[in-house]
Amino acid sequence: MTVFYRLTEVATVEPSKKGEFAPNQLFYNTPAQKYFVLSFPAEGIQRVKTTSYSQLKTVGGSDWVYRDLLEKKLSIFEHFRGNGRTLNEIVDPAGVQHEAGLFEFIGPNALVKSLPEVAIIGLGRLSIANTYHE
Repeated sequence: MTVFYRLTEVATVEPSKKGEFAPNQLFYNTPAQKYFVLSFPAEGIQRVKTTSYSQLKTVGGSDWVYRDLLEKKLSIFEHFRGNGRTLNEIVDPAGVQHEAGLFEFIGPNALVKSLPEVAIIGLGRLSIANTYHE
């Protein structure tokens, strides 16, 4: 059973909710969307895991619908590799330097106010700079 399946099992169906993503709760706009994820076959999941993003998008079909829902519902975007680091196409387009990408994360998350304890260790900042050396 995948994380997506387990989150979908408890997801709500909210036809009037706008958008596709909520940072703290997985939801679907229609029962058919939810059923699609819950009934997607293991063979299809394996194809999605082993087929490139661009090929899935080009071919379309149910594999692409599943992959697109992963993106819309869990923020698993094109550069997500499932190994803890995203693919960094600029520094490491072949994906051989594991540490070159950003840390991967999937949603939904818990609301901070719902946690029994909260400790802020450090606040960082994302900055983008020219790292090319001429």
